[in-house]
Amino acid sequence: MSSEKSLDTADCVVFGVLTAVGYIVGIYFSFSRRRQKLASSDGDVPSADFEAFLGGQSLPSVALAVSVVASVANGMNVVGFVGHYYAYGFHALWILAGTAFATTFAVVVMIPLLYRLGVASIFQVIYDSGHVEPPLRSMSDLNVTEYMFRIAVVSSVFVVFFFFLVGVAGGTIIYWYRDCDPLLSGAIKSYDQVVPYYLKESLSEVTAMRGLFLAGLLGATTSTVSSVVNSHAATFYIDVIAPYYKLSEEKALIVMRLLAFASGAIMTLFAIAVPALGTATRLFLNFYASASGPFSALVILAVTSPWVNSKGAAWASLVVCAFQIWHAVGRSMSSVAKPPVFPGTLDRCPAPENITAEAARNLYNADGQSAYVFPLYRLSFFWSSFFGALMTITLAVVLSFATVSAPRTLNGVVVSKNRSDDDERTKLGTELTPVYKERTSSDRRHCKTPQSAQRNGRSS
Repeated sequence: MSSEKSLDTADCVVFGVLTAVGYIVGIYFSFSRRRQKLASSDGDVPSADFEAFLGGQSLPSVALAVSVVASVANGMNVVGFVGHYYAYGFHALWILAGTAFATTFAVVVMIPLLYRLGVASIFQVIYDSGHVEPPLRSMSDLNVTEYMFRIAVVSSVFVVFFFFLVGVAGGTIIYWYRDCDPLLSGAIKSYDQVVPYYLKESLSEVTAMRGLFLAGLLGATTSTVSSVVNSHAATFYIDVIAPYYKLSEEKALIVMRLLAFASGAIMTLFAIAVPALGTATRLFLNFYASASGPFSALVILAVTSPWVNSKGAAWASLVVCAFQIWHAVGRSMSSVAKPPVFPGTLDRCPAPENITAEAARNLYNADGQSAYVFPLYRLSFFWSSFFGALMTITLAVVLSFATVSAPRTLNGVVVSKNRSDDDERTKLGTELTPVYKERTSSDRRHCKTPQSAQRNGRSS
């Protein structure tokens, strides 16, 4: 076995400097934004929830597209997926085949829908479909729509290119260890460790390379965690808390920080449990499929099924998501046969490593199914997402017809039967999120219509 190769001084310096610079830049802009908000007296700074959701719409489209890539360029995708490709092959890359369809759907359907309704999430579309018919906004603002289109298209291209690079890295690792499998030799205990092992053994002679890699990995992971935590907090606040509780800007900021802390705590606990449950990539794909099926069905229902009400969609999504999580956890803990891995050899390993070759080869034969397995656990998580979407759509339609109620009108607006007039008036003012209010107020401050320009010309 090769001797331990720890980080040298150059690696530590590069890692420390780059990490410190990244955090200092983030802290600086955070305090700069806070000072700008405190110094503003005309309300020109976006509200807390608008800022958390869209960054105040002050960033260029390319910067927001790069932020999307930063959300997926994390340690699991760099380290975990490379190890997954090394063990099981490149079948997971077929997921990228749907990127073109997903981008087209987002550009043609979702962006115009959300923009014209003046809402910020698909949950509000589901809610409005059963309670209020909000006034549609005009799509004549080409600057705004083109801005959103560019973000969707450019971010999709960047994401595909990133996963292409990850696939190239996986192919490189496969070729490098083609005749000296580190798992067979006992150098590593999990396929998730193949990238750190390669970094330690093969790049130790390149000055500061390991420090640069670790700094980039930490920065990407921090960016992903920050993006996910903020989006969880903002989505939960806007869709669950804001429609029912009127909070000031200060209280809203405190609530979103508490929600972000809770989301981060859950993510931390899950990260601690990952080593005991299996490889990170397989767990991610397993649980991602559990949530993506019901949520995809929720999007389809919001766009294509106006007869589905919020109760039916919500209960169907919750029930199927719980069922999917039960399937994912049960399948992970069952004795179902694991997928076959690429067979490795030790033909070109140093002589001391060949001593354990015969015993280590049994690793490839130890994953066979040895006991009774519940038939549903035999369903792959790649298919569970598809069937989860079908079950969600079916159950949502059934529950919606079972809970349908006669509509009534309030001042010409169709509202639900079980809402008071005050509640409906409150909802009409609060359901359209700060995305609409901030954007329209900005248009009034910074844009002039032809009629106003003519009036100003006459007065002058």
